[in-house]
Parts: sequence; structure tokens; C-alpha cells
Amino acid sequence: MLRPPLLSRPFATARTAGAAGPVLWVLLLLGLVLGVVAPPAAQAAEPPADPLAVSIDALDAATLNGKGPIQVSGTLTNLDDTSWSNIHVYPFIGDTPITSESDLAAQVALPDDTVVGQRVIREGHYATIPDVAPGETVAWSFSIPRSALRDEIGSGGSGVYWFGVHALGPTAAGGTPTADGRARTFLPLVAKQKKNATPEKVALVLPIRRRVLHQPDGRISNVAGWVRQLGADGRLSRLVSFASTSTQVSYLLDPAVLDAVRQLAAGNPARNLGPTPGRGSGGSSSSSDASPSDGASTDGSGGVADDDPTDGTTGSGESAAQVALDKEAAGVASAWLDRLKETLPGREVLALPYADPDLPALAVHARSLYASARERAKAVLDGLGIDGVPVVAPPSGYLDSDAIDLLADRPLTLVSDAMVRGRKPSVALVDGHRLALTSAAAASGGPGPGDRWSPVALRQRIAAQAALRLRGHRPVVVMLPDTWTPPGASPGFFAALSALPWLSLTTVEDAVSGESATTVPDDRVVYPHSESAAELPAGVFDSVDDLLAAGRTLQAILSRNTTVATAVLEEGLTSTSYAARRGRGEAADRSWRVIEHALDQISVEVPPSVTLSSNSGRFAVTVANGLDQPVSLHLHAHADDGIAVSGPQTVEVGPGARSTVLLSARATRNGVHTVRLDLTDADGTSVGSGASLPIRSAQVSVVIWSFVGVGCALLFLAIAIRLYRRIRPRVVEEES
Repeated sequence: MLRPPLLSRPFATARTAGAAGPVLWVLLLLGLVLGVVAPPAAQAAEPPADPLAVSIDALDAATLNGKGPIQVSGTLTNLDDTSWSNIHVYPFIGDTPITSESDLAAQVALPDDTVVGQRVIREGHYATIPDVAPGETVAWSFSIPRSALRDEIGSGGSGVYWFGVHALGPTAAGGTPTADGRARTFLPLVAKQKKNATPEKVALVLPIRRRVLHQPDGRISNVAGWVRQLGADGRLSRLVSFASTSTQVSYLLDPAVLDAVRQLAAGNPARNLGPTPGRGSGGSSSSSDASPSDGASTDGSGGVADDDPTDGTTGSGESAAQVALDKEAAGVASAWLDRLKETLPGREVLALPYADPDLPALAVHARSLYASARERAKAVLDGLGIDGVPVVAPPSGYLDSDAIDLLADRPLTLVSDAMVRGRKPSVALVDGHRLALTSAAAASGGPGPGDRWSPVALRQRIAAQAALRLRGHRPVVVMLPDTWTPPGASPGFFAALSALPWLSLTTVEDAVSGESATTVPDDRVVYPHSESAAELPAGVFDSVDDLLAAGRTLQAILSRNTTVATAVLEEGLTSTSYAARRGRGEAADRSWRVIEHALDQISVEVPPSVTLSSNSGRFAVTVANGLDQPVSLHLHAHADDGIAVSGPQTVEVGPGARSTVLLSARATRNGVHTVRLDLTDADGTSVGSGASLPIRSAQVSVVIWSFVGVGCALLFLAIAIRLYRRIRPRVVEEES
């Protein structure tokens, strides 16, 4: 496949940056020198922060259209070291409409203290705060008629307008006092639509992603962190609550997160080496299906090999605090999972591959893992009774050509529109693959100085983006940041958007399925250097490959277990996640060492030597099983052409037991032969420790046997002659 230059590895933007590279290095070096030698006075000073911090926490209307007043409320915090009194909180409105997405982005980037609108000072339509002490936070609210705001706009016409509040204290004097605190957002004004006009489609995607890290024994690490995020005030909990009042939202699920929560709900058991339990639910076969007593151990057969400082556990067992934490985690995890399953029906579920693997790195180092990740994702969701649309959605929003080529199953693919230079279509055709472009601008939130991702700031940015696309009817797909934490249930967020007659909240599939894909030339597709540099290195996939191979071998020899290889696969996939870019495969290495230690508990013991009294014979060896589970093994002998060793096809050894095995040897050549005995699984992969022994062949040659035979014949002949000579004279005498 022809690789687009701007998508090729390892540096996708090399062609563009190559010519200017030396100049850029010179400028960078010059800037560093000037930055070092410049006196402090020459350094650009940041503007001082406002002494009053203001937030807009509620705005009951998303647009300037319509009738009636707009209710605004929020909080004010005194950041000063002195008290403030008689503070007025006034609304302001811009007088010039923003009419393009590029202009909107430029306006959002303006410094926080830029004057972007005039205050509206009308009696009864502002708030007054009598006094506020240092560090104190107080609430404020007021309402203002839409007509008053439209009067300020005048003949500005359709577009997006700045809107916000200014807080002024008594110290602000002069003709136009400067705001001592401010909060800013946007209000769109949309021209009257035709009766049957098609509304602008908007899809909001809530990602439920989190790094899943396993301890060496397969348990979930950082249980305390999971408890915080799954608890009432945690990010994962709030994401479920946020959309509880609206079905017009899409959940992006990493099945590995759900699997981890299910494992926590089951008490966070270690990797199960015991008999496979019933799988009536049909879901994942990971350790989350097992109970702590299902053969899981804490010794070398699958237990904790390394301390986990986040959990306070040790290789010798669990502390009382950890037991209590696991119990708490089981409660919050079970409650969260129940709430999620209650929330998802009627809402679009976008299913990532299991553990959300780093696709550009996967495409180069371990392509087959993509299919495994997709299969595990389906198994986990099926086990939970969740139907999902297969999707790929890199957290950064970027994919390179290798990753795109990897997606042979053609899932719904969501990338950032920042991946395309110039005009950005809703659906791009890149390398023959449809890519749905999400709005990086809308996902960046509202303007400062307040919280850019507060529900009001985010909602108004989305409404503004949709208003500016209304003429071209290009859908707006907003992928919220993975770290975004909503305040909880926000009925006002969805109610205000749903009230807009020209906007339709919908699913991602509905928003993009009917869109024609626009072919994007190679030179307009971007894959930044920073993305290429951040990809997981080859060493991570080497570690994962070793781990998966060890897991397959362990399952192959366990007589009554059919799931440990799948559990290990799931653990390995979490080491290939985008979220694992901060690590370098350490978790996979630690788990591999534990499984290898378990396999090393199996050995074969041989006698010091064996001597055959003829060309064949039998001798005994012992197979020792140090695991607490029964194993089924194959014994393979390796020797030279002068001898052949054979034995039973399969060796069954009970838990912690030893089994004697009789082997047969047949020599075809005299001498001492070294025979190597190895234990293997059914595929011939070595297990545990093998052993070697010498076998001496004492075979007597045919010539020697001939001499012995001739000698015996001569002996018997001599005896016969001697007897004849003795008996003959007596017979003659008797006859005479």
C-alpha cells in the first residue's frame, strides 16, 4: 500500500519540516541563548490575576433567540488578602458577531483580560454582593431580558456573541472601571429557520477510559484509585450520572475497564489456576470470573512476586488494610457496574478494542493482537449483556497510515479534525478508509479565565460550533477529553441544547452515516512528531509476547483449567494500551516472571546413569509437580542416532505430587549415549527443568557369540568323544 508521506513512520511530518529544519534549530538555539542572558526585566511578565474569581455555574438558555429573560447564576471567590464590599456583578455582551469557526477559535485564544464586550447596566438586572472575606466564596444570580441583550447588539445579525459577567468592586473608579473579576462564554443568535429546515446534528461522546494495571499475580493494581473514581464523587461515577437525564449521548467504552471493575466487584481475586468455573454468563474468562478460592495461590504458582506500593500488599499475603480496601472496592465496583448497565439501554455504546491498544505501535510490532483485542472486547460486552458498535478512537485523535491499514474490519473510526489541514469535512476518506472527524475546537471547551470544561462553558462552545455549521449542515461530533470530570447529573446541560429548534442531539452513527466521504490528499493529513515519539517501543511488545507465550503454555499443562491463557492475554493487552505509554512494559515483565516461576515448579529427575545389559532395557525417571494443581505433560527424549528412548505419550501428575515413569531404551550402537529428557506441553514447548543422563550400551557382537557357539559345540563334541571312549571298551568286554 502506498504510504502517504505525512502519515509515514517514524516522523510523519518529516517532509514538511525537513527543509526548514536547520533554520528552526538555529532560531531555537538563539532563543535559548537570549532567554538565558536576558535580564529579568526583559522577560515577558504575565498579567496579574484578577483579585476576584467569578464562575458562571448556571445559564438557563443556550441562545439569544426566543423570548423571556435569561437566568444567570454562579459564584464569586475573593482571592485578595483583604475584604471586599459592595461588589456588583454585571452582564456583558459583544456587539460584533463571530461568523466562522476559525474566528471563534481565535476569539477563544484571546487573553483573559481582553475587552470583548460592553457591560449592560440596567437596574434590577445585575447582582450585588455586600461583602466577601479573603478566601470566601459567595453565590450570586440575576436575570436579564433577551430583548435587552439584543438591543445592545443592534443590527449585528446572526452569529456567535461573547457573553459573560464582570465583577466590579468599589475601588474601581473612573469613566470605565476595569473588571476585578470576569467569566466569559458565548451565546449564538440564529436566523429564523424555514419550517421544514433540517436541524444541525450534534453527537456528544463520553469516554469511559482508564489505565488498567495488573499486579504480577493478576489482581488489579491501585485499588484505592479505583475506589476514588468509582465512588460517588469520582470521575467514572460522574460520567454515568452526567447523561442519566438524556438518551442522546454516546458512551465510548473500553471493555478492559469494565472487566477490571467486574474483577474488583468479585473481590479482586488473583489469577485462577484451578478448575475452570461454570461460565453460564458467557463473558470474559479472566480472573474476574473466579472467586478467591478457585485455585488462586499466593506463592510461586501464581502469587504476588513483587510488592505493590499503591496497595500495601506483600508477597507473603495481604495486610488487614488491603483486605478492607478490597471489600470497599467490591461494594463500589458492584454498585457502579449496576448503574452503568441501567444507564446504557437506549444510548449508543461505542466499543473500543480491549484495553484500547496503541494502534500505530501495534501495527508495526504486533499486528495480530488487534484481532485478539477486538475478540476480547466482544466477549466482555456479551458477558455483561451490552451491545456495542465496534469503534476506534485514539485519545489524541491521530492515526498514522500503518494504523489505518491495520483496521481490516473497518470499524467506525473517530479521529480529530486536527488531523486534516485546511477545510475539514465531516467524514474524510484517507487511504481508502472512512474517518469521522471530531471537533477538536469544541472539545477544547470554552474561553478562560474560568473552568473551560465546566458544563456551561462546554455546552455554549458546542452550541456556538453548531450554529456556525448550520448553513453547511456539517454534523458536530464532540469527543470529550478522557480526563474530563463532569459535576454529576446535569439536566440543564441537555435541556438547554434540546430546546434549540435548529439543533438535534443524536448518536455518532446517525450523525456521520449519511455523510459523503471527502477524499483528503496526502499532503493535508497530519501525524505529528510528538505522536510518533510517544508510541510504545518494540520492547513492550517483546515483553507482552513472552507473557502470552508463557500463559498459553501454563494453560496447556493444567489439566482442569481452560481460561488462564485468556486471562493472561487480557493482562498483556493492557500493557499495549495508549494509557500504558507512560510505562515501558514493566507490568508484563513482572507477570511473565511469576508465570515462568510457576512453570519452573515442574521438573524431571533422572538416575545418575543407566547401563543396558543387552541392546534394550527399561529404566525409571520421576516427574515432580510443585504446583497445587494437577498437570498433564509430555516427556520428550533427545539423543544421538545410536539409541532410541520411548515412553508414555502423556504423564499425569497430581497437585504437589511425584510420578514415576518407566522408559524403554534400545541401542543400535555400542558406547555411552547422553540422553536429554524434557517436559513439554502438547505443542512441544518446554516446561520446567529438564535433565540429562548417560546410558551405556553393553551389547555383545555377533562374532563373539559365534566364537562362544563354536567353543560350546567343540566342548560338547569333546565330551561326547570322551564318553564314547570310556563306554566302548566296557561294551566290547561284555560282548566277549
